[in-house]
Amino acid sequence: MKNKISDSCRWSELAPDGHLEKTVGTYLYLLVVAAVFLVTNLSVDPLVYYHYCWEPKYSPGTRQPKYFSASCSESNVNSLLNLFVKSAAFYTYNNFTVNGLYGLYQCSGGDDISSGDCLSCVDQAVRRLQSHSVGACNCALQLESCLVKYDNVMFFGLPDKTAMLTYCGGRSYNLDESTLINELVSSLVVGSSGSSYRTGTSGEAQAVAQCTKDLNESDCQDCLTEAMQRLKRMPICSTGTWGDVYLAKCYLGYSSRGATGQEMKKSVAAKPKQPVIPRLDITRAAD
Repeated sequence: MKNKISDSCRWSELAPDGHLEKTVGTYLYLLVVAAVFLVTNLSVDPLVYYHYCWEPKYSPGTRQPKYFSASCSESNVNSLLNLFVKSAAFYTYNNFTVNGLYGLYQCSGGDDISSGDCLSCVDQAVRRLQSHSVGACNCALQLESCLVKYDNVMFFGLPDKTAMLTYCGGRSYNLDESTLINELVSSLVVGSSGSSYRTGTSGEAQAVAQCTKDLNESDCQDCLTEAMQRLKRMPICSTGTWGDVYLAKCYLGYSSRGATGQEMKKSVAAKPKQPVIPRLDITRAAD
């Protein structure tokens, strides 16, 4: 069943299960529009952790984008992205299909993130995609608090452990601290299976893991296990006081002694803002 948005904006048509339950009405729709207006006009530039797209193709002899297929027309892309914004006012995750174009968004923090923060992030992501990714048929954009991606090939429920970004820093010279972090990460991944969003603490260390909600329990576990192994294979990650690894459909991060990855955020903020062609692996270390 395809999700559609009518003039009166139906609550159930934005729901992940797609079943018609009740009509929200024009009043609530106007509240959503007002919230998006405030987000658009009051928000600052978000941190872009990664923004990967296939390079646009151009019509011969012009600089006009040539879409890969009819499903990736500008109209379809905009319709899909606008659905994300309308849905994010109510849900921290959703996926949609618009005329053969598939897309999902997910806010970080599971159900703990507020609807306002989720909406703010998704709206920023959508506006960035609409302004920076014209002509692209396959994009993945990770901001600090949300992921937005779309493709003209169906990917819902399919595992994808493609490495998008690995970043670690704040070297620790305390063996006990490194051991504590490694044990915490292992416990979170291996000992907390069954949930797409997991958090854990031990002493001054904390860790968080999250899969996109379209993955089943087994594929989520495989994705997080791969993320953990990537952290362990990187010397700076296995001895650092903070680290983050983003795969295409999951995330794993840790910090200790109050480390927040500010080095990563500063570097992210200084990176070029244009989307690039996806790479198989991008790994960075910060002192």
